Amino acid sequence: MGHAALLHDIGKVAVSDQVLLKPGPLSNEEYEALKLHSAIGERIVDRMGFLAGAGSIIRHHHERWDGRGYPDGIGGSQIPLGSRLFALSDTLDAMTSNRCYRRALTLEAVREEIALCAGTQFDPAIAKVFLTVPLENWGELRQQADREALAASASAAPAPSPQSSPFPAEVLLQSSPVIASL
Repeated sequence: MGHAALLHDIGKVAVSDQVLLKPGPLSNEEYEALKLHSAIGERIVDRMGFLAGAGSIIRHHHERWDGRGYPDGIGGSQIPLGSRLFALSDTLDAMTSNRCYRRALTLEAVREEIALCAGTQFDPAIAKVFLTVPLENWGELRQQADREALAASASAAPAPSPQSSPFPAEVLLQSSPVIASL
């Protein structure tokens, strides 16, 4: 799970910088090109034996509970559990990070969005567990990740380990026997 989290967007190496760095909305053609990254990422990591199992999580991290995601349009329990966990963690990280096109959202706003998207974008059981984790815990994890990123960039230290990702899906796994039973 940790390796998949760190490498989830590795397939973007095959996507044009014009698409990846575009400050405005993507055209339909650009969006279709971007959507290929998860399948490409799976092909990349599947060639590395020590990353066994990560490919499937990477491929399906943009699938949606309602089946309207990509690349395969699968939904519900057809989506690997690791992908369902990571999808929520990745969304949390993306929404609480500054982007060239918007400022980071507050944890409260993110929490509202995840509650709204439970059962459509996100596995409702995972979203329910996420919503039980106190906001202070997520805030502490965000601050820790920001400190680690700053320290790494200042010292040119190696990238963080898979266990130190900003919002590890393992927090959700450890938070609930409901998720452990999925």
